[in-house]
Amino acid sequence: KETKIAYDFGLRIHVGSSPFEKSKIVDFAPRYMLINKLDRRLRLKQRGSQDTFTLDSHSEMVYYVGDHSLKKELQIGDSIAISDDDFEWSSPFMLEDIEEFQLRFRARGPRGEGASTKAWYMPNKFNGYHYFVRVSVSVVHGSIIAVTFSNPMKPEYIIWNHTATPLYFTQLKTNKDQESISPKQAYFYTWDDRLQPTKALKVKIYRDEHEFPLEKLMNYDPIRTPAGDLHVSCFTEDVSRVLEFHNPTEVGGELRTKRRKTTRFNKGTAIGEITEEAKKQKV
Repeated sequence: KETKIAYDFGLRIHVGSSPFEKSKIVDFAPRYMLINKLDRRLRLKQRGSQDTFTLDSHSEMVYYVGDHSLKKELQIGDSIAISDDDFEWSSPFMLEDIEEFQLRFRARGPRGEGASTKAWYMPNKFNGYHYFVRVSVSVVHGSIIAVTFSNPMKPEYIIWNHTATPLYFTQLKTNKDQESISPKQAYFYTWDDRLQPTKALKVKIYRDEHEFPLEKLMNYDPIRTPAGDLHVSCFTEDVSRVLEFHNPTEVGGELRTKRRKTTRFNKGTAIGEITEEAKKQKV
């Protein structure tokens, strides 16, 4: 069977500099450049394709779309653990949407063995043992789309559980397993499928499930539970969007103090829930 390869090129037409200011210059360049500024390599693939490739740490490469019959979407995953069912793969993203966002994907093993827990974006219990990666899609030299992978500064989303009961959640309209948030704990999050037109979380509180669109800043109506009413708020804190669950008695300065004790940020480093065990470990 004959294999046909299609190459994507960028084209820029501009006026030349002296002594060719009366000439038009036609520049041909690769359409896509992938740049990895991380200390670890990444595995990538086009969504819907079984072919994968790696991008070494602190390197860049020209990328050509492997299958033009598929949409121009990429996924990334941890290069050391890729499963057949795509469990470790991130959300796909569009190559030609010029924007900045975050992706996450599972670390190796159920508890991210061997992974650092010093920074919030490295696998730890406060992010479900995921790696978080900042993705910047931009246009350089007029015609090249550059996709840069780097460490994020602060989370896109934080879910605070100030209640005495665990919460279970998943992104609406996805097939991902539920994740849990322990009582009095913060949880760092970004979308499992950022191409979903409606972005919302489905949260299980006791036996009932509730939907919360994180794009809306609002105070929700109290939720009745066996332990009493539960209040839910969605607001911004610095650059992060926060979804917060708390009891009605925890308001004002008392709740803000708990937030500060639960998580601190400093140049991309987050320290999780302050507990006796964490204090002993100087976390």
